[in-house]
Amino acid sequence: MNLASGPGHVRSSPLEGWKLELTRASAHLLSPTGDLYAWGSNSYKTVDPTSAITVAMRDYGTVRKTGTGFVDIKAGNDHVVALDSSGNVYCWGQNSYDQCQPASSTSPWIDWDTPIFTGAAQIHAGREQTMVITASGDMYAWGRNNYSQCNHTNTSAVTDATSLMATNVDMVLGGRFFTHVVKLNGDLHNWGYGGYGSLYPGLTGNRTDDEVVRKSGVIGGRGGYAHSLILDSTNGLYGWGLNTSKQANPNDAGSPAADTTSWWTPSAEVIKIICGKNYHVSGLLTADGNYHAWGSNTNYASDPSTSDSPATDYTTIRISNVYDVSMGQGVTVALTKDGAIHGWGSNTLGIVDPNVVESASRNDIQNVRFNVFDL
Repeated sequence: MNLASGPGHVRSSPLEGWKLELTRASAHLLSPTGDLYAWGSNSYKTVDPTSAITVAMRDYGTVRKTGTGFVDIKAGNDHVVALDSSGNVYCWGQNSYDQCQPASSTSPWIDWDTPIFTGAAQIHAGREQTMVITASGDMYAWGRNNYSQCNHTNTSAVTDATSLMATNVDMVLGGRFFTHVVKLNGDLHNWGYGGYGSLYPGLTGNRTDDEVVRKSGVIGGRGGYAHSLILDSTNGLYGWGLNTSKQANPNDAGSPAADTTSWWTPSAEVIKIICGKNYHVSGLLTADGNYHAWGSNTNYASDPSTSDSPATDYTTIRISNVYDVSMGQGVTVALTKDGAIHGWGSNTLGIVDPNVVESASRNDIQNVRFNVFDL
């Protein structure tokens, strides 16, 4: 099972085809018909590249782009990647590191009508990187490469979208300055920034040894700021790397977390793992619709029921009946199976609750912000 595409492929639902993704400061909602909705900060033109507005845009019900043919979206820190039904890839937003348009000095990049890549089967957005995988498992990447997170052979800028970075790739799990890939045989490979043991316990420094198998039997996971969460075929969760807020392994009292054994096997099948952007927060969604979160609780990022931080009670269900969920920077938005949008965390940019203009952090997780079936 490939967790890279999110929960939609796991079960049928009236929400089949809806996709939810957050950049650091904006939320993006893709409908089954290809209509794209977005709200939050437009400082990098992630909400609406055609608008001159650069502050928060709270009109969540406005279709930013209609009839796109998009079937998937992914979000980096400040850029958005979209895939259409023909395998064309589009990018918009911050382009300071060529993560949208290689070999361009223009940032933000606002051309969301011209494909950057053709022939893709999957897309992934790292912090300031874009990755695509073809149907045959070839992986291409462009964007920031200061730690070899795109091109494992060097740290030079990647100025094209046509250089082959890896083969036989099933999914990309990402990371801030590092890249995890799972090969078609379930082997985990990685390269890039290795500080805090973020690539694997005991490893330090930048790594370029992309052919070394770190772990076998992997079916999913996610790379965070400097920690990694990896899921194996038994539904066992592993965590290593920076653990100052218990984001990698709440059961490990130290940091970095360096245990190579599974620290949790949820009772229900895991269908999505997420990490906060620039926040030491981790989250996990199971097939029964239960969402769990742990790590830093600044702005109620992990546990809206308390201001205590960090949150370490990872078995506690934060919200149930969830279809999809995504994290930004200190903010989480969830789409529940009845079509309702819920949000918690910082509301400075109106991501949590676009209906009000306020900067207070919100912990009213059960309150419905709007319903996608009313759009």
